[in-house]
Amino acid sequence: MNITYIIGNGFDRNLGLKTSYTDFYKYYERIDSPNDDVQSLKNEIKKDENKLWSDLELALGQYTAKVSDPQTMISIFEDLANNLTTYLVEVDKLVPPTNEKVKNSFLEDLTHPENYLERTDREKMQNFYTSMGADTEINIITLNYTQSIEKLLDYQNDQPIKIPFPCFNRMQTNLKNIFHLHHALNDIILLGVNDETQIVNEAFREDQTLLEFLIKPEANQSLKTGVDNDCTNIIQRTNLFVLFGASLGATDKMWWQLISEQLKGNPHVRMMLFEHDENFKDGRALALEERTVKNKFLSLCDFPDDLKQTISDHIFVPVNKGIFSNIKSLLSSSKAVQTR
Repeated sequence: MNITYIIGNGFDRNLGLKTSYTDFYKYYERIDSPNDDVQSLKNEIKKDENKLWSDLELALGQYTAKVSDPQTMISIFEDLANNLTTYLVEVDKLVPPTNEKVKNSFLEDLTHPENYLERTDREKMQNFYTSMGADTEINIITLNYTQSIEKLLDYQNDQPIKIPFPCFNRMQTNLKNIFHLHHALNDIILLGVNDETQIVNEAFREDQTLLEFLIKPEANQSLKTGVDNDCTNIIQRTNLFVLFGASLGATDKMWWQLISEQLKGNPHVRMMLFEHDENFKDGRALALEERTVKNKFLSLCDFPDDLKQTISDHIFVPVNKGIFSNIKSLLSSSKAVQTR
């Protein structure tokens, strides 16, 4: 059985790291602007009343309508991306050293996501495990730039981690790869939109160089790291997807569609989509919450309604469950012990 985790910024924020775009803006506005064009961008972000810039990537595509030429947009983009990298490098340094308790807690959650499902869904997932083949391989595709996952798991030199306890009803499970789909901080980070339709300035869609800066799939291909091919191959052989901390944003639509194609094309594929909703309080509205989350994901797919229903039946939605939440408390306890 092949299991793929898709981990977004919610993971780092769950650790207490200030990795939201709002956190970055507070830093960015204090940095001297190299020219008026960059300052105009900062002014636009600062006066944002509709909170458009809470999704920086989508907002960048819309901001192109206010820029006169592609080269100016590239200059603005480079300043933003370089400063985001500088900011996150410092944030990444704040990830505390790991220890065996932290690592084991992380591995326990990675290998037992079904524990966070309600009873009937948990039983369905356990039956699904039983129906699959013997050995299990876990891969992680992170949408984050930080190395927090590698640090907490003590994952080094691309060496697989052998899980030291039984899980997924199998004899042997290995955590094999951790892929940074948008690249890591020691590389050129990818920042931008999903495709040219998200670039509002239609004239810019004709400039190939700009597209290789602003469109993430184009940037991945032009940089030739192969991580996009690696992630595609992993997704196309996945039996269980587990999404955590990912916002299902339109700027990664290509990848949500690729996952949905795998769900559509193989009856032996399932997905667990962890949802965090601060406004969800009443358990009696659980079914509504689940439908809302499933519909958000399926809205990114161009499938007929009957097929969407079939896919929906294979998606499980744990709402406000505490997977990975123990890591932060264990890190805090360890830090307290070290400072005594």
